[in-house]
Amino acid sequence: MALQDRGAVPNSTSKAWRDWRRSAPWWLITGCVWARIGGPRRGRLGGGGALLDSPPPPRLPSTPGFNRPVLSVEPSPLAQRGSYVALQCSAPVQAVRFRMQKVGIQSSQVEQGPNSVFLWNQASFFIDYISEASAGPYTCRYLYKASWSRPSLPEELVVTGLYPRPAFWAQPGQVVAQGGSADLLCQSHLGLPHFAVVKERRVFLRMNSSGSLISFRIQAMTKNHVGTYYCYGYSPLSPFLWSHPSKALMLEMTDAAISPAIFFSLAQLSLAGLSLLFFGRLGTKTLVRWWSRRKPPGPGEARV
Repeated sequence: MALQDRGAVPNSTSKAWRDWRRSAPWWLITGCVWARIGGPRRGRLGGGGALLDSPPPPRLPSTPGFNRPVLSVEPSPLAQRGSYVALQCSAPVQAVRFRMQKVGIQSSQVEQGPNSVFLWNQASFFIDYISEASAGPYTCRYLYKASWSRPSLPEELVVTGLYPRPAFWAQPGQVVAQGGSADLLCQSHLGLPHFAVVKERRVFLRMNSSGSLISFRIQAMTKNHVGTYYCYGYSPLSPFLWSHPSKALMLEMTDAAISPAIFFSLAQLSLAGLSLLFFGRLGTKTLVRWWSRRKPPGPGEARV
């Protein structure tokens, strides 16, 4: 049967298909076969009308009111008076504007655009000179599709260097056995009743005291407690204005605890070994002298 139109493909079960396959070009036959067995599969519709075999549709951002930005302070939320910091607000979507505000002070609102065309979801607000007025909690928002998001969780900016440094030490010492306990003691020379212990420039613990001395207890020493610590004192009337940091206190951990009995036995063995070494060398020298005196004199030598 002669085909009037080579572009029309007959049914594969009919004689016309076999005749068409003999007369059609090879590239057309290859395309038809690929379309039947090797082409993209069609997805099956599920109960909700979604394609079960196809990838899920891209997830659209939810309502901005349910997406909080993340606020951080760089290089640290503990800033020395006279230094500078950057408040960085990060949004989960590409934002148009950002707004920074100190909690409770409406007049402190500042707005700006993203950092650059490559970082549409971030904005940095700089404080060039840290003073007492800079201390306090901050929040930020971002503008997305003509709507402002919910505020971020508050980030506290603490200004240090307002009072003299407190004394800071560890009992029984800075080297603690694994699983052992230690007390970190901090004392303010001005009688400040509130204290904070900072590890690696992050607040580790805060405590209040009825006097000027406070003790931070470590119940069981682990590798997470190893590091450098500082202590600060502050007044309850100004919780974001702290003293100068104390001298650095470095906690170290030994592999295992050594009981007093084992320690005493090791000390005895060490003393016994030193005594044996001393008397052994003394006896060797005495024996050498005695043996040299017993040696008979050679020809031409006089016996003493």
